[in-house]
Amino acid sequence: MVCLFLLIILVLIHSFKTITLKKVINMKLLSLALLLNISSLVCTDSIQGIVLAAGRSTRFATDYSKQSTPMCGLPLVMYPVTLLANMEFPVTVVLGYKKEEIQKLIEQSGVKQVTFAYQEQQLGTGHALHSCESLWTADHLLVLNGDMPLINKEILQELILKHLQSGATISFVISYNNDPACSYGRIVEENNNIKIVEIKHFTGSREQYPYVNAGIYIIKREFARTYLPQIIANSQTKEYYITDLVQLASFNGLPVCTSEAPYVALNGVNSLKELAIAHNIKRTELIENWMKQGVRFEMPETTALDLNVTMGRNSVIGESVQIKNGASIGCNCIIGAHTIIDGVHIPDNTIVKPFSFINS
Repeated sequence: MVCLFLLIILVLIHSFKTITLKKVINMKLLSLALLLNISSLVCTDSIQGIVLAAGRSTRFATDYSKQSTPMCGLPLVMYPVTLLANMEFPVTVVLGYKKEEIQKLIEQSGVKQVTFAYQEQQLGTGHALHSCESLWTADHLLVLNGDMPLINKEILQELILKHLQSGATISFVISYNNDPACSYGRIVEENNNIKIVEIKHFTGSREQYPYVNAGIYIIKREFARTYLPQIIANSQTKEYYITDLVQLASFNGLPVCTSEAPYVALNGVNSLKELAIAHNIKRTELIENWMKQGVRFEMPETTALDLNVTMGRNSVIGESVQIKNGASIGCNCIIGAHTIIDGVHIPDNTIVKPFSFINS
């Protein structure tokens, strides 16, 4: 009944002649749909996803971009791109370093509604967002970094809902973390104003300011268009920070909203060490999901899985097994230790001996 009701409203919306009224109803309908977890029925042209993926990956200390680095079989940049596409938002990806390589892998993925912008000089996140201004088509810009493979739909839905319900100019995700090793910018609230201080410039107390910025924002397009040109390059790094938009909004009396999420889901990947940490979190998540479906892992901490593999009920996966590249394992199978299953189907009731290598 609810779905039918929303579909009828969608038809009626497009019959209105007043553009302002149409926009208002679209926003209210989007809020309702997010509450009901049926955002796919909404006119998602009100929100546009923007993925910032232009950086040089300096801390990787490699000749390749971190954005093309696979994690559980999927390049890092494809995690936010796929998530936004699955939520049916049009996506713009801002590229710079290794742009041809990264654009090619996104295009070959088959994800629809993706456009590309180019940041020829890497002058910070604010400059990256400004680089794609000509492609802004929606009323609200949902901005994510390209190196966040653990972010999930629920975090984005809550952020969008709070942003729309509060009528905020800019909203962003925060998380509690007073670990001195955390490299995220700190949230500083003083005298009814809020700002984000990048960790390299933060001189305060983590205990006094225990919340950090996750790098996920939703911003009114007209606000971004007006205030992005007002951002001043940082005197030390000569970069333009998207975080300065929060301070500009707050100091000009415009509403700012935050949405809290667990830090583990917000882990960015800036180094090979952080890649290993994120990979282990995602791998554990995948294995736990297959366990719930009746697959036994003899030593799960040694098993490697890709996102696009499947396994049947009652199958047993031995120690140090790798299953990758879309491989599928039937029901009631036994996969011996130290085996690699690469892109092939293992039929039901099959026993694979230890140390096997089976590929296509």
